[in-house]
Amino acid sequence: MEKVTIKDIAQALHLSVGTVYRSLNNTGRVSDRTRGLVLDYAERVGFQPNTVAQGLAKRKKYRIVILLSRDYDEWWSRVLEGFEKAAQELSEFGVETTILRCSGPFPDRGEEIGLLRLLKTERVDGIILAPTIHPEVTASLEYAREHGIDAVCVNADAQLPTQRLFYYGPDEERVGRMAGELLGKFMRGRGKACLVGVESTDHYRLALRKKGLFNQLDRCYPEIDVAQSYSFPRNQLRGYLAEMLRENRAALGGIYVYDAVALRETAEIAREMDLRGLVIVGHECLDGCAELVREGWIDATLCQETFPQGYYPLKLLYHHLLTGAAVQPYYYSNVHVVLRSNLDLLEKNENGCGIK
Repeated sequence: MEKVTIKDIAQALHLSVGTVYRSLNNTGRVSDRTRGLVLDYAERVGFQPNTVAQGLAKRKKYRIVILLSRDYDEWWSRVLEGFEKAAQELSEFGVETTILRCSGPFPDRGEEIGLLRLLKTERVDGIILAPTIHPEVTASLEYAREHGIDAVCVNADAQLPTQRLFYYGPDEERVGRMAGELLGKFMRGRGKACLVGVESTDHYRLALRKKGLFNQLDRCYPEIDVAQSYSFPRNQLRGYLAEMLRENRAALGGIYVYDAVALRETAEIAREMDLRGLVIVGHECLDGCAELVREGWIDATLCQETFPQGYYPLKLLYHHLLTGAAVQPYYYSNVHVVLRSNLDLLEKNENGCGIK
């Protein structure tokens, strides 16, 4: 069924488009009888007002502050492109955006981000952020909750759902199940595996990924034994990885690298040691990983869509602020399984979507 337009309503009621528009938006001089006639008909035919038209009619301005990490710019720059495109589209409708960057995802606790100061000193209608383990971010979420400022989380969720309006990003438990299925298939359902990553305070995300992984392995691949989960310091990652692989090279059949940072170094060390039967499954495809996928040292990597995590949260928040429409608590973005055979599709197109 085609969407009903203002022009359709005007033709059905033998009114001008301008009269229907003024009736729907309660602007200009329209008799109560005509306005009631238009509203009743619009309700009967299921007319959905255009958000853009509503924004033009209300002429209300909104200030939205966005906080993103500046680390791993090859990844976050694509999310930023999504925000910038949505902001450009909404700017003519009174939406002003301020973008802040911090050295995340785990900035120095002494770093001044500026988000809390903005919330306290200037008018802010909403915030969109990738939560970081930082006292200012925690305080900002609490301040926003106490003062009725809508907060949206992208890429990683808040510790408490009550701290934000909605979350937009990957379903981390499902991502863990995907990793478990890949590991199980590549290991042919049996053998010894381990988990590897860098030390992190992002325990919530990691716990969800592990939960999904173990549930999938227990259900579908019970003969795979996950013997150990390793968490190494970032600045000593290579040394610890090499030592672990030397000690376990004879028995180890697969590795799940649970964060994007450790994937390249894990595969590089496996290549240096010529561990050609070792299955490696990880996340994202940061600088240097594409070559390792192409050469077969990384069997599969799970890559999030990037551009949508910037574009759609801003659009959804604006629509909520403008209309008061209810939102879902979770909007899950897609995660792609990237193999050697589809690696060439993992490119930034004109919209920065990551996957063509």
